[in-house]
Amino acid sequence: MKPSSEQTLLVLGASRYQGPVIVSAQRSGRRVIAVDGSRDASCASLADDFIHVDTTDANGILNRLSGTRIDGVIAPATDVAMAAQAKIAAARGLWGPPVEAARALSDKNAFRRLQVELSLPTPAFRTLAPNDSTPTEDFADAYVVKPARSSGGKGAGKALTLAGAGRLVDEARRFSSEVLFEALVDGLEGTVEGAYADGRLLASFFTRRTPAEPPNVATVRHAAPAGFTAAAREDAIGQIAAIFVRLNIRRCYFDCDFIVDAATGRVVLLELAPRIGGNSLSRLIDAHWGIDVPALGVDLALHGADPAWPGDAWCASLAGAAAREDKGAHAIEILTVDRSGRLSYDLAGATQLRTQEGVLHLELDYLAGAAVRAFANGRDRVGEALVAAASISELEDAIVRLRTTLKLTVECALP
Repeated sequence: MKPSSEQTLLVLGASRYQGPVIVSAQRSGRRVIAVDGSRDASCASLADDFIHVDTTDANGILNRLSGTRIDGVIAPATDVAMAAQAKIAAARGLWGPPVEAARALSDKNAFRRLQVELSLPTPAFRTLAPNDSTPTEDFADAYVVKPARSSGGKGAGKALTLAGAGRLVDEARRFSSEVLFEALVDGLEGTVEGAYADGRLLASFFTRRTPAEPPNVATVRHAAPAGFTAAAREDAIGQIAAIFVRLNIRRCYFDCDFIVDAATGRVVLLELAPRIGGNSLSRLIDAHWGIDVPALGVDLALHGADPAWPGDAWCASLAGAAAREDKGAHAIEILTVDRSGRLSYDLAGATQLRTQEGVLHLELDYLAGAAVRAFANGRDRVGEALVAAASISELEDAIVRLRTTLKLTVECALP
């Protein structure tokens, strides 16, 4: 679609993973208003204007926007802001997910109930209301406990026993009064992002997802090609399409985490959201498939209501992405430490890596000596690297070399 310097995009969130969307919109001549509940949000200064309001407070945001024209609203890489995005879009007559759809997909308990309604595979689960006690009878070999409304792995954890899972509930309730208490599914984990319009899947990008070591569940790596069978891919896409039809989602860019159940071979959708994913997946998709996801998201936010969206140029680009699927291997590696303390790494090694073939991007979030936390969720990362190789096996070796050269660790452990 043709950019217009008159257009203004509202971006819900101004942290690390919203930054690429802010920059992409501005590069195409749009004005950006960013919203975040933190005055110190890392990408707030990139926007043309900044509003300090919680991204879940749709009414508060609309009040601050009184008298200000906006042409689109987007909530990249954040589940908790999706409902506000839908409400703001509806109030201003803009493109956005239906309000009820955003509610269903941003609430993990509601999402599980939707899967049951549609007869889709789910883990055995219990939903805990604010005053509910934890389950007292075993119903699985291992468990996952998650806040019903949270993202980035915040407040979520795994446990091998029912008692251990029960101890995770208080942490989950720090982020949401309602909690999802479910069986841990054994199998290969993946993520699929893609573009969907009017009942057609325009493109899909499957990656192999690696979660952190238990008890944590947050992502520490995405790699492509993912290696899932054609049957597993079709199963995932079929379930996603059924949900979009049920929720009347006509057009979206989506992000979905899933597991291929080792016991049944079926795909179990863990979470699904009509938004751009986090963990720098957009950087990986650009490197592996050649698709500029932030630009696509901006275009959708501003022109999704246009019957002609996504237009010939985007259709051609998305159609060509499949041909690049098996051309080499790429991974986005989230850099973490396993205990809290003062960050230490080899500065000369980091400098060397940035010029090394196969290391396409290396970013360290903190200076050496900074206080950092043991990794428990996405907020605790200390950096990221985008690595390329000729094959998945060579990619694994390249990541080991990167970590060996970087010598990432902590000193002077903090209490």
